Amino acid sequence: MKEPMELHELFAALDDARQIDPKGADAQTIQKRTLEQLTLGDREERPVRRLPRKFFLTGLAAVLAVGLAACTCAVSARVWGVRLFDRQEKQQLQKPLYAVSTSTSQPGEESGERLLAGFSAEILDVDWLEKNDVLFFDEVGTVCGVANSDGMEFPAFVFDNGEIAILTKEDGSGWVLEEGSALTLSLRQNTKDNPQASPGGDRLALGLIVDGIPCELTCGKEKNLEYIYTASEAGEIYFYVQNFSAGPIVIEDVAVTS
Repeated sequence: MKEPMELHELFAALDDARQIDPKGADAQTIQKRTLEQLTLGDREERPVRRLPRKFFLTGLAAVLAVGLAACTCAVSARVWGVRLFDRQEKQQLQKPLYAVSTSTSQPGEESGERLLAGFSAEILDVDWLEKNDVLFFDEVGTVCGVANSDGMEFPAFVFDNGEIAILTKEDGSGWVLEEGSALTLSLRQNTKDNPQASPGGDRLALGLIVDGIPCELTCGKEKNLEYIYTASEAGEIYFYVQNFSAGPIVIEDVAVTS
C-alpha cells in the first residue's frame, strides 16, 4: 500500500517564484508537477516479489503428481493386493542363498591347510594338488544342483577372489559321459545386486575336473556364459567356476543340460 502524500509535498516546487504566473498559478504547470511527484513515489516504493507464474504451476503439478501416485499405490494395495517392498524384503532379494566359503581357515585348522567344503575332498585329488603346488585350489566348496526335465539347475551363490565352486548333482556325483557326448553349462553374473561388480561382468574361470585333476577350459569377463563341452573319452566329469576378480561375484541361473 502506498504511503499518503501531503498536498504541500506535491506543490512544494511551485513555491519557486520563477514558476508562478503573475496572473495566477499555471494549471498546466500544476498538473505536470503533480504527475512527476506521483511517478517518483512509485519508483521509490519497493516492488513486491512474486514467484513467477510458471514456477508456481510447475510446483503445483509436482505436488499433485506425488499425491496421485500415493493414492494409486493405496488403492492398488486394497483392490489388487499390490504393495511396495520394505527395506528388509529388498535386502532379502539381493541376498544369495549361500556362499561357497567365507574364510581361508576354520577353528582347529593348521595354518596354510586347504579349505575344502562339501564333497570337494572326495572329488579332488588333494595329493596331486599338493605335489603340483596348485595354490589357487586352497578354498573350494561344492554347489549341489536339482534335477529338472532339461538337466540340473543350481541355486544362486556368491564367492570371493580365488574361491572355487564345484558343481555336482544332488548326491555329490558328477556327470558320466560317453566319448563324443556333450554337456552345456550356462550361468549369469548378477551385477545389478552386487555393488562391487563391473557392469559388464567380472573375470571368471570355467574348468573341468576329471579323475580328481582340474583343468581350466576358459576364462573371461562375460556376464552371461555358455560353454558346450564334448567328451574326448568316457568318464565322470565335474564343472567348476573360479572367481578371478578383485571382489565377490554373485552367480545365478546356473544350469547343466545335455
